[in-house]
Amino acid sequence: MKPECPPLPPSPFDREIERAATDSLKYDLRPQLFGRADVLPLWVADMDFATPDFIIQDLEQRLRHPILGYSLRPQVMTEILQAWLERRQGWRPAAEHCLFSPGVVPSLALAVRAFSRPGDGVLVQPPVYPPFFSCVQDNGRRLLRNPLILKDNQFQMDLEGLERLLQQEAPALLLLCSPHNPGGRVWRRQELSELIALCQRHGCLIVSDEIHADLLYPGECFTPAAALSERVVCLTSPGKAFNIAGITPSVSLIADAGLRQTFQQEQQAAHLTDARLLGDIALCAAYQEGDAWLDQLMAYLQHSRDQALAYARQHWPGIRVMSPQASFLFWLDCRELAAERGLTDTALNRLFIDQAGLGLSAGHSFGTEGSGFMRLNFGLPRKPLLAALERIARLH
Repeated sequence: MKPECPPLPPSPFDREIERAATDSLKYDLRPQLFGRADVLPLWVADMDFATPDFIIQDLEQRLRHPILGYSLRPQVMTEILQAWLERRQGWRPAAEHCLFSPGVVPSLALAVRAFSRPGDGVLVQPPVYPPFFSCVQDNGRRLLRNPLILKDNQFQMDLEGLERLLQQEAPALLLLCSPHNPGGRVWRRQELSELIALCQRHGCLIVSDEIHADLLYPGECFTPAAALSERVVCLTSPGKAFNIAGITPSVSLIADAGLRQTFQQEQQAAHLTDARLLGDIALCAAYQEGDAWLDQLMAYLQHSRDQALAYARQHWPGIRVMSPQASFLFWLDCRELAAERGLTDTALNRLFIDQAGLGLSAGHSFGTEGSGFMRLNFGLPRKPLLAALERIARLH
């Protein structure tokens, strides 16, 4: 059955853009990842919407200059960042607390290296974004898992289990995903306060990946973890919200002077401190000119989210969809469907590929706790999204 599509005014986000053969990770890896090049890719977390015109225009203006040599960061870059965080998140970190890095995942690895030693324990709360595992293990640290609790189709932190691990393992770090990926959970201020207090009692530093914080749905309230304590390191970027993940730098917000110096030393040792000409321009444009565009995007995504949730409840027996409070990712609980058909995780993934023609992210890549789940990226124009919803309905 086709999803009902109530009449809506035309939107620039309805534009369908051909991305194949552009060296797009999302599109051009389909043969290797899914065994066929014709699946609709709904996996990696970038959107199929055009990067905002004002970012493209600022980049084009700079590219008209015939020399792209070594550059300095714009003097106004930190002030633009501060103003954005104040407008959108209600806090304004001091200028000296703001550091720039080549990306959130590289910064996550830098933080693991800076704030722990080989053999130290580092806590994660799965299911969670896969680089949380690799940033720990690739750097010779012990991966400690404190799984999230799934209750009423939303994730909760297991603070009792966390306290046991803190007492038994004395980890150096906890890596927090806020808002959560893959679940889209926006942690409440009280939850974060309890988490921070617990970790501080046991000398465990929190590093918070907040790259999805700008993708907040109406009615939700995001609390930056670093706004609650100087002993929290915050990592963020405009890459997800403005669809510029391929070029944008990231931001590391570190209030504690000692922690900041330690991080900067690790960053300098890796020679990851230089300006990135086009990325810096994109960041400034996004944070200086992006409010209205982002509000329009979130209205579009909210409609897509709500329509998809309503359709799934009616037409997807055996699949339960978590409603994200932020971002453009659905976490699909397919355990009932998999049990009915006797499907392993690999077979579940092949079901979506071979029978629905869709390339999703397999849930088990987010940790063993993701077994029986799939992640679906709904950051795409309405027409192909509705087609994808109908394809999943035909699985039943």
